Amino acid sequence: MNEKSERLLEEAQRLLGESRPHEALERAQAALRMDRMEARYHYVAAISLAALGRVEEAIASLRRALQFRPSFVEARGNLGLLLERTGQVEEAADCYRKVALARRDDVNAWNRLGHCARLLGQTAESIDALRRSLGLRGDDAAAHNELALALLQDGKRGEAAAEFRRAVELAPEFVPAWANLAKLLYLEFGSTPPEGRGALQAEVLEAFDRVLALEPAHEEFRFLRDAVSGKHVERPPDAYVVAFFDRFAPQFDEHVAGRLRYGAPAVAAEMLQPWLGDHAPVRVLDVGCGTGLSGAIVRPYSAQLVGVDLSAAMLERARAAAIYDELAHEEAVAHLERRAAASFDLVLALDVFIYVGALERIVAAISRVLRKGGRLVASVEVPDAGGFILASTGRYAHAQGYVEEVAAGAGLSLVASREFAVREEAGRAIDARMLVLEVTSPRT
Repeated sequence: MNEKSERLLEEAQRLLGESRPHEALERAQAALRMDRMEARYHYVAAISLAALGRVEEAIASLRRALQFRPSFVEARGNLGLLLERTGQVEEAADCYRKVALARRDDVNAWNRLGHCARLLGQTAESIDALRRSLGLRGDDAAAHNELALALLQDGKRGEAAAEFRRAVELAPEFVPAWANLAKLLYLEFGSTPPEGRGALQAEVLEAFDRVLALEPAHEEFRFLRDAVSGKHVERPPDAYVVAFFDRFAPQFDEHVAGRLRYGAPAVAAEMLQPWLGDHAPVRVLDVGCGTGLSGAIVRPYSAQLVGVDLSAAMLERARAAAIYDELAHEEAVAHLERRAAASFDLVLALDVFIYVGALERIVAAISRVLRKGGRLVASVEVPDAGGFILASTGRYAHAQGYVEEVAAGAGLSLVASREFAVREEAGRAIDARMLVLEVTSPRT
């Protein structure tokens, strides 16, 4: 360290303050050429590099600063920020943890530690860190929202709701907190018996309305609002379906088959078995194939097995399962309409119609791709009345009479029908019906 290098450091810091990172970096590097072991020079070089978007170089420079001075708290805090930005969350959390322990009044360190710990599934540490942050800074909407997410991850829904409410009280235009509150209230609404939904319905609708007032193009929330309010909607927007299944894909098989006791594939397999035994090998199109739970039941009988789904994340998992001969990332009707007529013997549509609503177009498209004598196997949830309804769950339910009427118009007749419990939600079995339909009048 000498007088000239110190002057260069002062110049670099001034230039950073004037948003001139290129020149600041030149001064910091000049100082480093005089003294490679001075941690402050590496630190200022790192800040300049980060401002220039050269993040990996900045990380390396901060590591060198800490090598020469392990107690350099500012360098460690900035290293945490850059590591978090580049997805290195575990090491970022370690940086924030060390900063927070060295400076127990560092609000930002506690806050960032809380966020990273939540992402890592370290829920207890996340909650503790975020409460420390709030204790130091007082009320802060973003911190309350983050704490609510950690509490929700810990299964504490009531406490989470209170924190979301506090966040939107502090910042009435804070969209993430309103969106999180709306989702939580919507889930609570869906698990509450109809007779107890009155006040809760009003609060759910208010939360959806606040999100939509701030973000009018939010299609997912508009659709869910329609479901809660009982509005008749013929089909959900594709963006809603994609967002739902892309988000759900990583835990889909475990959650659906395990926790929800999803029963459709087993029932379909049992109802199809005699027909498959007589007709195999068959050409199969699995509409809304998801991760492959339905495709697996027909793979042993298939000469060709094609899966189509709107969710790229679900298709990625189906591809990894190596069940299908072909996978298509496409909306179902669009895919069906570009397929050759009479090109399949069997179409599966398990848990598909519940995200469609009006069935006329999709059933007609399915009928066209089936040969005469070919079969459609589809599951539907059972409504309280005829026709079809959009339930408060955001799923559609279809009466058997409505499905038969639509099918007859498309040249299909009912072969078999069976009631079963398709899944469990909030401790209740969801009533459904598995329908097997056969093409009697082919469409071209």
